[in-house]
Amino acid sequence: MKSDQIINALINFLVPVIFLYGFFFLAGFFSEGFFALIYSATLFLSGFVVLSVKSSERKTIPISWLEFLSFFIVLLLISYLTSVLMLITNLFSI
Repeated sequence: MKSDQIINALINFLVPVIFLYGFFFLAGFFSEGFFALIYSATLFLSGFVVLSVKSSERKTIPISWLEFLSFFIVLLLISYLTSVLMLITNLFSI
């Protein structure tokens, strides 16, 4: 994974974007409530997962790669659910 320049460039572009979205939703904690805090925490965790996969020096065995992938998918599902809950709470607060 380290030798592929396209994946390296994509990761170097996406990790700051993920962290900036995390800060954006963390700033929305005061207006959105608890779901924005959970959403920003999952975005920060997904950014750290991407960084830890990128910075691993040794070859990853398939089981550890599967653990990283499953953890990342769970984080994406949590972020999807919290964004839906944020939308629902915004809809009913009007």
